[in-house]
Amino acid sequence: MRTYPHFRLAPAAVKSAAGHTDWRTFRKRLNRTIRVRNRSARSRIAGRFSRWIFENGNLDCLPVRVWKAYRDEELLREILRERFLTHHGPMRRFVLGKLPGLPPGTYIRHRDIIEQNNQSDGYSARNVRWTLADMGLATEETAPDGYQQWAL
Repeated sequence: MRTYPHFRLAPAAVKSAAGHTDWRTFRKRLNRTIRVRNRSARSRIAGRFSRWIFENGNLDCLPVRVWKAYRDEELLREILRERFLTHHGPMRRFVLGKLPGLPPGTYIRHRDIIEQNNQSDGYSARNVRWTLADMGLATEETAPDGYQQWAL
């Protein structure tokens, strides 16, 4: 199971929030609709969303306003990417420390992630890889030697 706040679930949460005006009602619905098997994990994810997307219960936050105004999937993804990186130091440090200056098509291997990312902060290399893919910053591929790699 992924242990980071699920970036891939965030757009659906924002779209759902666009139809609500009351935080408590929306939060209950969000807890029920997050597609994760474990109830406590759903609650944990909803709580994380409330901090980095909804600014502690604000349904009139930037991502929701952008979605209501433009209904543009790519713009929403860009806004969520910025919010995610602002609120998640380990991922921000990896993205800003490793990715700038790498040309498109560059491959990042598991060991590159481990070298750049401090494992003591609880963010595993697997979480970094999943988040890069979910954010649209990399795609997973199999290298000729059989190992997984991520192309920027």
